[in-house]
Amino acid sequence: EDLSVGIAKVVFQLHPSFPQPVRELTAPPFEVTEKGWGEFEATIRIVWRDPDEKATVLTHGIKLYPSSSTSTTKDNTLKEPVVHEFYDEVVFTN
Repeated sequence: EDLSVGIAKVVFQLHPSFPQPVRELTAPPFEVTEKGWGEFEATIRIVWRDPDEKATVLTHGIKLYPSSSTSTTKDNTLKEPVVHEFYDEVVFTN
């Protein structure tokens, strides 16, 4: 489904240690992929195309390390990416 029909942009505020910690995306997919290690709260602001709708602000816990033992390469990096997903839903009512 094309979310850009209702979403004008999504602004991600990452940890300040990342290069360009504020990422503004104006086209799908509205997602950020990054490398690093650690755990922090990211702020996500969804700006809607409807000017009468206020922006929606969410926080999302980011965990850039595996929660269980995972195989690593000889330089101690992970062979597989760490995926940390969370489902949230925005419901509009009239």
